[in-house]
Amino acid sequence: MPTETQVTALRVLEVCAGSSTPELVKAVADTFQSLIVLLSSPETTVQIATLKVLEVGARTKDPKL
Repeated sequence: MPTETQVTALRVLEVCAGSSTPELVKAVADTFQSLIVLLSSPETTVQIATLKVLEVGARTKDPKL
């Protein structure tokens, strides 16, 4: 079972991915390799939270994401 801290961290990344602050967007872009690994997590909660981060990142207009 994922810890509350893990899920909270993914939610923070989700918010950062939709940010207009370049530093926050870059921070999310720097975690993409780790996010891909999380997609294969056996925990559904982690998979869903990771997908939300990736979906928000995909909608941003920043070319880094």
